[in-house]
Amino acid sequence: MTGNVSETIEYDGLFLNTDRTVENKVTVNVKGRLETTNSIHFLDYMTKLIDSSPSGCELILAMSELYYVSSTGIGAFTTILVNSKKRSMKLFIKNMQPKVMSILELLGFTAFFNFIQEK
Repeated sequence: MTGNVSETIEYDGLFLNTDRTVENKVTVNVKGRLETTNSIHFLDYMTKLIDSSPSGCELILAMSELYYVSSTGIGAFTTILVNSKKRSMKLFIKNMQPKVMSILELLGFTAFFNFIQEK
């Protein structure tokens, strides 16, 4: 891949902007609400992205503008984690909103993910 490749997709109130760089790093900026109505599209998109990315690359889900996650959205996160591990990818969740983070903490999911908090 030469240079950066960027794309933006919208699914029923969920916006995904993906940047792929030459440094084997893929960043997906997730904006809006991850709900039952759009989580299947999110998971399908992420599965295709993982499958088309180089094995061993970094996958960063930037969540500073994700304001709500339903239980199906949390299920999508766990499937993404499993799929990325199968491809030896390092998954990071960056700048998750405190409200969303508290849901993951209550469910005990924070032990399974790598979090990055930047100001």
